[in-house]
Amino acid sequence: MAASLESIFSQIDDHFEVVVVDNFSSDGSRKILEGYSKSGKIDTLVERHCSRGLGWQTALENSKGKYVVVDLDMDDLFKPELGSLLGFYHSKCEGYVLAAVADLESTWSKNVTVGPRDLIMGLGGWPDLQFYEHSNLWGRAALRDLYRWTNFSLVNSVGEHEDRKSNLGMFKFRYARYRDLLRQGRISMVSGETKGVSGRSALLLARLAAPFYSSFVKTTNVNFRPRDQAYFVPYEPV
Repeated sequence: MAASLESIFSQIDDHFEVVVVDNFSSDGSRKILEGYSKSGKIDTLVERHCSRGLGWQTALENSKGKYVVVDLDMDDLFKPELGSLLGFYHSKCEGYVLAAVADLESTWSKNVTVGPRDLIMGLGGWPDLQFYEHSNLWGRAALRDLYRWTNFSLVNSVGEHEDRKSNLGMFKFRYARYRDLLRQGRISMVSGETKGVSGRSALLLARLAAPFYSSFVKTTNVNFRPRDQAYFVPYEPV
């Protein structure tokens, strides 16, 4: 975590505000975060039991700046390219919600969202979802033609998901992912992936569980595709 934070702190100044939401970490992260908070490097530190989506929303609500940069996960290391991304945003995507998509040589793709704070608040912000919370927001922005995406690799390395390396861990991951897709009415994204007993079992459990969670069907743009070329803006260094 300290290395991740330093990779961010090394490329920002006092014009930036740092808001961190800690989901009651049990790995010693809290002590590290408190140290950075006391030193003034973290402006606001919030501790809250939450999904990823609720975590981003909590950070948004505790921010004060005109723009927000979201999904700087503390498990990842970042390239010294944040200034380049923001320069591109203000030059080519000002006033939009921008998804900077990085396809890394890794199992997991990484996205960073940039946009005006007031616009994102007006769109309703991030839903209380563990998965696909960003695409849910992007889809609502797209309905108003306020969404753009580009290829931009800000992440240098992605933290390992140790909890997904075991069969049980992967089953839990697939269950939660299917559950959150079902909560958004995105059935088509589930049906083509459930091969094998494990996948079908995860989907069955997700179908049973989804009705007991908040539904976002009415506010989800079910036809939205994050990489639709209609919203693509090619990255060009400013």
